[in-house]
Amino acid sequence: MILWIIALLLLGLLGMVGYYQGAVRTGLSSVGLIVAGLLAVPLGTVLSPILKLVGVKHPVWLAFIGPFVAYLVILAIFKSVGFVVHKKVEGHYKYHNSDTLRLMFEHLNQRLGIPLGLLNATIYTFLIGVLFYILGYFTVQASTPDKDTFTMKLVNRVNEDLKASRFDKAIAPFLFTKERYYDAVDVLGDIFHNPVLQNRLASYPPLLPIADRSEFKDVGNDVKFQAFWLGGPSFNEFKSHPKVAPLLDNGELYTSVRAALNNDFKDLKIYLETGKSDKYGDEKIVGRWDLDPAASMAHARKVKPNITTVELRWLRRSLNVLNNANFVAFLDNKARLKLPTTNSVQTLQGTWKSTGGSSYVLSFTEGKRQAEFPATLEGNRLAISKDNLTLIFDK
Repeated sequence: MILWIIALLLLGLLGMVGYYQGAVRTGLSSVGLIVAGLLAVPLGTVLSPILKLVGVKHPVWLAFIGPFVAYLVILAIFKSVGFVVHKKVEGHYKYHNSDTLRLMFEHLNQRLGIPLGLLNATIYTFLIGVLFYILGYFTVQASTPDKDTFTMKLVNRVNEDLKASRFDKAIAPFLFTKERYYDAVDVLGDIFHNPVLQNRLASYPPLLPIADRSEFKDVGNDVKFQAFWLGGPSFNEFKSHPKVAPLLDNGELYTSVRAALNNDFKDLKIYLETGKSDKYGDEKIVGRWDLDPAASMAHARKVKPNITTVELRWLRRSLNVLNNANFVAFLDNKARLKLPTTNSVQTLQGTWKSTGGSSYVLSFTEGKRQAEFPATLEGNRLAISKDNLTLIFDK
């Protein structure tokens, strides 16, 4: 097992280092390791502005590199202090005491250095376990076993060792990542391995405005990229793709998504898995709706059984023109209705308002006048009445 091989090597190496460095230096290193572990995360946030000056700007990198740098800085300070203190104590026994006391101090310093070195090895083993567990949670989710890089396979193997030996239970109290990290990784893993979830992701209520951004539409409309994605690429191939790399490198986009979700990735995970949101499920009109011409025709026949041939012909022509119509109701009561015309697409911006039960009023600015369309939810369908025509939309 790779993890235990690393642990045994650390015990042997740091036990020997403890013997030669002595208890003073090794002991202060032990204190430094513990203090650094306690302060790395909060100090990592403080270091973010400095890291941005040297080119580290993406929030994800800042979240990991900041604590790592803070840990190294704190540990370096304690090691430096340990070196200075060791020199002073050594000088005291060398120049101000008898040779007997000096030899007794050196003997005790070396012998105590061994267990303190073993303590440091134990701390390092826990640190390595924490690091591999956090990274491994992501790499396991993003794994495509036949195509993974050597690094990803190594991280996954160590992560398996952690679980097989139950060492993950021992390091659990020391994990500094929050629950939303694991929920976010679950979401990324689901989307990466299931490209068909793109449509469901775009319809998640808080993400409706972001899904309309041109970069996402470009990805969704690129047939070659969708074929590449469905082909099951490795994560390294996927993240390096010209369509994906700019999205992953866009720190502003990442911040916008987090703000829209309010850091609640758990509800998004449930929505992707079930198609239902516990948090936003009460207002059923919110979402993206597409026109169903066949259902609209059936509705017209049901409402007016004696519909004439002329009326049917007019209805078919109208529905053919409106074939790609869609309606979007946002969480903030804003609404957008896109209606294709003969030569263009008419986009109406407005609001939606509940009038009780399953009834709504949609208000849009059409030219210089305000237009209101009644709408009714009928199960999973939305009926919008406009110009003596009832349009049926499906989510």
